[in-house]
Amino acid sequence: MTPVSGQSAAPGSGLLSRLFPMWTGRSHIPWLWVVLFAYPNFSNTLAESISGVAMTFTMKKFVSDPALITFLGSVNIAFNFLVAPWVAWKSDHIWTPWGRRRPFLIMGWSLLFLALIFLPLAPTLSALVVCIVVYQFALDFGYTGPWTPLYYEMIPSHQRGRAVIIKRLATVLSRMLFNLVLLGQFDRVMRGNWTFGLVPGTEFCLTGEMLVYWTGALAVLLVVAQMIFLVREQKPKQLPPAVRFSPCGYLRELFGERQWRLLFLLVFCSLSLTAGLGQLNPLLITEQFGYSKQLYGQIQSVNLMVEVFVLLPFAMFIIDRLDRFRVFQVGIFLSTLQPLAYWLFVEYAVPGGVPQPYQIVAFNLWNSTADVVAGLALEPLIFDFVPRNKMGTINSGMLFVRGGLALVVFNGVGLWVKFFSHWMNPGGDYNYMSGQLYVFLIGVGGLVATQIFARHLKSGHLIMYGKLEEQEASPPPE
Repeated sequence: MTPVSGQSAAPGSGLLSRLFPMWTGRSHIPWLWVVLFAYPNFSNTLAESISGVAMTFTMKKFVSDPALITFLGSVNIAFNFLVAPWVAWKSDHIWTPWGRRRPFLIMGWSLLFLALIFLPLAPTLSALVVCIVVYQFALDFGYTGPWTPLYYEMIPSHQRGRAVIIKRLATVLSRMLFNLVLLGQFDRVMRGNWTFGLVPGTEFCLTGEMLVYWTGALAVLLVVAQMIFLVREQKPKQLPPAVRFSPCGYLRELFGERQWRLLFLLVFCSLSLTAGLGQLNPLLITEQFGYSKQLYGQIQSVNLMVEVFVLLPFAMFIIDRLDRFRVFQVGIFLSTLQPLAYWLFVEYAVPGGVPQPYQIVAFNLWNSTADVVAGLALEPLIFDFVPRNKMGTINSGMLFVRGGLALVVFNGVGLWVKFFSHWMNPGGDYNYMSGQLYVFLIGVGGLVATQIFARHLKSGHLIMYGKLEEQEASPPPE
């Protein structure tokens, strides 16, 4: 009989009985668990790639205004701000026979599976908008809110540096699947006849667009199965009292302590590190530069292969040897310079303003090197400051802050491109490259915020609750 959450696993002599189910709250876990627990990140990255690239091309069938495209694409940011924080907070304040995080993952990703099935079939803009809203709601309800606290409850502090590298590898492999295999099939149309004998002579039409979305649906369905059959949550020794959500109480819980306020400051630093053109980047490559969707996918894949074979091994070597915050500071500085240098190069050094593919790859590598290494250094550091019973709440606060800021920042790039293009070339095409100037300004703000956090960190007022708690973590069941 499968144990319910909070109970000890029954003893067994077989390898499978010793390895499964995977429990949270352990002082050390098998590395197989770390690898398997990276799979939801693989699936989420595929869903995010579909949202950021495939969905842009799907929207282009109905609308061409860049501000409207970024607005529709930013629905997920609104849910980052409205839905995910509530789910993360709520997961700290409930307990069910299924645990406190898993129910949200199972329900949300089941809904995401359905959205992925129906999204490429939308016949009108209004139907597409409904599918996008359901898609983004499900992603934030089932992943963005509950996943991070569940992940860091599963992975002990001393294993997190290498675990984050493995998780990042899952992200890269997912992006390679999307860019090298799926994206190039987007415009393909496959026709044929059913061969099952049920309705002889019936024709079917499978488009590459359907293939992209339905591959994502399969990946999501496997996450639902993993959460149901392989993962269990250990019941905390002391559950927080059941409280009703109130805006004032929620804000006091988030911002009442200096330690949490300082951690939330890192949210903007992280946001500025990853800021970019977003859903306008595919249009920069395919419309302004005139390259194909397939070449766009290949350009992205070169970056990913360098990340797999160079950046991740390098990060694996330094992640537990150097001061993680110092690594982040260097990374965010280099990341801030990249968009300014890229814009200056395209604007003043390239004939016709169209760089060669190898030049695009070079600037992308600059950016990804800084972003990947700095991001991998920062992520495990943040949760070293958070106790287990606060992981959902602090993740909620980070999502709340990030969602509010991202809603402004990412919509701002679309408005910047629209009005900058109109100002520089009234009546002409959109200059997507001009968005790099906007990204540079966001990076400057991140540099300032990073220095503020560094000053407080040096004062010694921050406490690493996560590491202290690890000494009291439960041993694995016998």
